[in-house]
Amino acid sequence: MRSASPNRSRRSVLATLVASLAAVLVTAAPASAEELRAGCAPAGGLYTSAQHPGSCWRPFAPTSAFNVRLRPKDPRVLPNSDRIVSRLNSYGRPGPLQFGPGEDGDGFGAKPIYFSRPTDPAYTVRLSEDRRNGGSWGVNAMNGATVRVPEGAAPSVGSDHHMIVVDQESGWSYELWRVEGRLRGGGTLRATWGTRARVDGDGVGVTPGSSSASGLSVLGGIIRPEELLEGDIPHALYLSAHCTNGTAVAPSTVSSSDAENACSERGLSNADAPALGQRLQLGYTDEQIAAMPVPNHVKVLMRAMAHYGLILMDTTPDPWHLDTEASIDKTSLGLPDPGVEFAKRAKLDTWNGGRHSIWELKDMPGLDGRPGSWTRDLRAIDPCVSDGSCPAAAPTGSAPLWPAGGGATPAAPAVPAAPMVTVSATMTATATATVNTPVRAKASAKAKASAKASSKVRGKSRAHRAKARKAAKAKARKLAHARARRTAKVRAKKRATKIAHARWTAARAR
Repeated sequence: MRSASPNRSRRSVLATLVASLAAVLVTAAPASAEELRAGCAPAGGLYTSAQHPGSCWRPFAPTSAFNVRLRPKDPRVLPNSDRIVSRLNSYGRPGPLQFGPGEDGDGFGAKPIYFSRPTDPAYTVRLSEDRRNGGSWGVNAMNGATVRVPEGAAPSVGSDHHMIVVDQESGWSYELWRVEGRLRGGGTLRATWGTRARVDGDGVGVTPGSSSASGLSVLGGIIRPEELLEGDIPHALYLSAHCTNGTAVAPSTVSSSDAENACSERGLSNADAPALGQRLQLGYTDEQIAAMPVPNHVKVLMRAMAHYGLILMDTTPDPWHLDTEASIDKTSLGLPDPGVEFAKRAKLDTWNGGRHSIWELKDMPGLDGRPGSWTRDLRAIDPCVSDGSCPAAAPTGSAPLWPAGGGATPAAPAVPAAPMVTVSATMTATATATVNTPVRAKASAKAKASAKASSKVRGKSRAHRAKARKAAKAKARKLAHARARRTAKVRAKKRATKIAHARWTAARAR
């Protein structure tokens, strides 16, 4: 899975911080992330490329938004939670988690994590978009920093080329975007942009907006194969979704406006879309999850979504997905990929002769046993839970606060609504998709979709009503076209995938 590239809003935020980020990078005192159980640290106290930490380790302080556990009966649910969850699901079904070496041997996942030691080669970071290097994004405190990186480390594949380096000596997580090539022998580490975050801190990047659209560290929320193998994910999950409502909320650290990631920038309505930074929680108790007739690895993921939630940290061309550690942080160093072992134990479906294992989250059942129904049992948590600003909760008595749909805060008294006109429209769209697995193939598809939209009648005359109808019609056509295009894109991708596999099978038979 690939995450979306930084956008204009991220760059505009960075530009306003030029003065405050001009300070020289300061060497930090040694620090470590949180160890949840005794005996977690390896011999000598340092992790290595061959020995990444397991589920007893997690980055950032216990008070970080990633690590604060949600109360199972927490009533802090937004009044429009059901509509936000419905809107998230309207983008499409969640993407899969993928494991294995793949056809090219580089594996899957978007965020490689390297743990460096004092004996690893040293590199001077050079960021091409720092204005001191001729760039246009401002001054970045990471530029010119010295970072130690394991010999032979490579960034993720795809357009983003992410690389995360946890420097265990200094206590910083260095998070770089568009790293140029495999690193060998020390010297200069070239990248487009980056940030750093204290691994014992709050999980926020020093340069807001440069690691993820939310400003939060990309190290936080990543699902690691060691956690899956050991059966515990002790933190919130990194969620990427198609678009936002145009605002940002805690724990996101960017300004309250998030116009560049808004659905309106993609030809869609912002209504009831999740905000950047929105935390979602799966509304299941531990007892409900334990009683579900599903494999253990499904229960592990569900418990993480119920205990800590999912935080919307970035946008993506896909409907929505969770982020996993990139296996290239092992394969680039000639080490075995623990994701392969997890896929075998979980008995995931495989493609390409076992080189590609897929965990289809869209097929995970909910409490009703239906595939994908768990996505409707999510609930949108009030941002005050993430920033600690919630007022004291009122006494709740013995009323249950954990129904599958929510335990939402009571809505405010109804206010008479203005007259509305609702109009339906049906549109047809064509889309083309290209896939590269197992071989390259391209296909097109057509789809038809309908949508309804409403508009306020701002007067009592017939002309006012006609104007409202015209506006509603335009909205409905726009929504219908967007839905049709999304459906066509999915169909085209399926056709292209089918063609690619047919070509690949035919080529192997020759």
